[in-house]
Amino acid sequence: MSLSKGGLGRSQSVLYTNRRRLSHGKTFTIDGNNLIVAQPVGYRPAFPWRGVMLILVCCFSMKAFVMGIMSDADYAARLEQLNEGVQIERVAAWMMQPDPVSSAIAGLWAPSRH
Repeated sequence: MSLSKGGLGRSQSVLYTNRRRLSHGKTFTIDGNNLIVAQPVGYRPAFPWRGVMLILVCCFSMKAFVMGIMSDADYAARLEQLNEGVQIERVAAWMMQPDPVSSAIAGLWAPSRH
């Protein structure tokens, strides 16, 4: 048998693949010959909660910033203008309605706002 770089061929790639899968988690079972065998745990990606929270914080912050730099009457007029548009503009107007969280953040950013 050759000890060159590709000497083991497919067997080597199977061993490396199995080792890589075992490095991400394993469980131990006893097979029919009473040997303890490590079996890889199936990969199941977690839901990206951190990313979802980051997007929500950014959206509320952007909305609060817009509320903070505009007067209440001007903001309401812009929302009314959006609400008269096409479907996507109506959805945007619904999402941009003032809520307690955005109003509180806008109050912190622009305390001189009336």
